[in-house]
Amino acid sequence: ERAQGISVDQAIRDSGARRFRPILLTTLTTFLGLSPMIFETSMQAQFLIPMAVSIAFGLAFATVLILLVIPAMLSIYEDVRIWLSKSSTNTIAAT
Repeated sequence: ERAQGISVDQAIRDSGARRFRPILLTTLTTFLGLSPMIFETSMQAQFLIPMAVSIAFGLAFATVLILLVIPAMLSIYEDVRIWLSKSSTNTIAAT
């Protein structure tokens, strides 16, 4: 979208909306699939519970990163890049 001339903010919004459903469905199905193992009380499953908790909550954390933090960081990066290019243009013009 950026190559087509669409603004950074619009490209971030479009990509976030396009990725939201598949990412959320994948996270929810995996988390719900691991929940029986997380809540298992038998002694045979006790050594698997920490692994299931790590995978489930790691995936939930990664979902938040992918859907919220990375787009925000990309927007901040673009703003800083524009600010620095204006700053360097002003510095060159002043000399």
